[in-house]
Amino acid sequence: MTLTVSDIQVRAAEGESLELSARVSAPGARRESFRPWFRYTGVETLTPWGDAFLALFLIPCMYSRENLHIDAPVSKRLLAAVPRIQQTIRNWYKGFSEIEVSAAEAHEREFAIDPPGTACFFSGGVDSWYTLLKHRQTVTHLLLIRGFDITREESDLWETTRGILDKAADALGMRAVTVTTNAKKYIDLGKKACPWGRRYPGRFWRVAHGSGFASTALGLQGTIERLHFPSSVHPSLFYPFGSHPDLDPLWSTENLDIVHAADDPNRTGKIRSQLADSPVALENLRVCLENRPGKLNCCRCEKCGRTMVSLRLAGVLDKAPTFPEPLDLRRLRRLYVPPDIHYAFYVEMLREAREAGDEELADAIESALGYRFTLDHALGLARQTIGSAMLSILPARLAPFVKRFAGPISRDVIAESTHLVKKRQ
Repeated sequence: MTLTVSDIQVRAAEGESLELSARVSAPGARRESFRPWFRYTGVETLTPWGDAFLALFLIPCMYSRENLHIDAPVSKRLLAAVPRIQQTIRNWYKGFSEIEVSAAEAHEREFAIDPPGTACFFSGGVDSWYTLLKHRQTVTHLLLIRGFDITREESDLWETTRGILDKAADALGMRAVTVTTNAKKYIDLGKKACPWGRRYPGRFWRVAHGSGFASTALGLQGTIERLHFPSSVHPSLFYPFGSHPDLDPLWSTENLDIVHAADDPNRTGKIRSQLADSPVALENLRVCLENRPGKLNCCRCEKCGRTMVSLRLAGVLDKAPTFPEPLDLRRLRRLYVPPDIHYAFYVEMLREAREAGDEELADAIESALGYRFTLDHALGLARQTIGSAMLSILPARLAPFVKRFAGPISRDVIAESTHLVKKRQ
């Protein structure tokens, strides 16, 4: 069985955007074919090659055990990297199979870009601000995507984040590029809305989001020749994840080098080294995943709390107005941190708090980590245990209320369920 990508087109779309789209036919799909698209604003040209769609569908096809054929020219360099991409995914995750990948043509044609462009993914968070500021001398384009972490339905959040993008681009003399896409609907095999493929029992987007982001960049060949992919994890803590230094560069072509920033410091180090001296970054910092109306950051979720701890350690929490509430140490003490990658984050912050002599903060982090018995930590563990059990038996519509009860971090917060991730050797 083969999933086929054909009829790749570039056309003018709504507003001043250009659309790159393709027709996709998959065996056993609930409809005869479907059409994923990417709509770009802030660019003058797109090329109807198949690279973006190879990146988009390779990993889903591996899980669905369907071969992939791109009926269009595809980069010879990208095709040569496919075996290594497949080997990496199969080494990391259970249930993925090696498939055959083919294209109508394997080419080595190159664009002459003058002047050469360098892009950076930008969401307004610590990682993207850090990467942007670190490479401010060479970055020419900032790339913001609607349809992945920000859904197409979240209009207010999109407008707010696009405003941050425009402020960053204006302040630093860069070009803002926005991309709206429906692609996630067609590759997220963990969702019932996906019209084809084998259902994935975990969070498939955690496996495939890196290739999804890479696909949007591959549509910009001819405009940019280099892309910086911000890293969210310190090199010492890397774990199987859709965006990874062993994976992101493999999506490169003859015309586009994708670079994963694998030598970055931890979160506090990023803030201290780049954001602390940038008023535009501190005044427009957005990290929250709750997306509550009227708020860039809710100051209550785990990611907001963790970022506020790092801002405090860097001595600039009072200079970040997008966090309007004070850091609630009582909430931090009542946090139950499960033994996953987040645990390592908090261990690192505990070390930094002790080195800084911030004993109040260190005491709260110790409680969250369970280094010593406290009623706060016991309460957090009880809430998480009961909440996880409730989530497994109650209707999905009640999930937001259960999560509020369970606390700001779930016990299975990392990527996929542990039985889907292969143990490190």
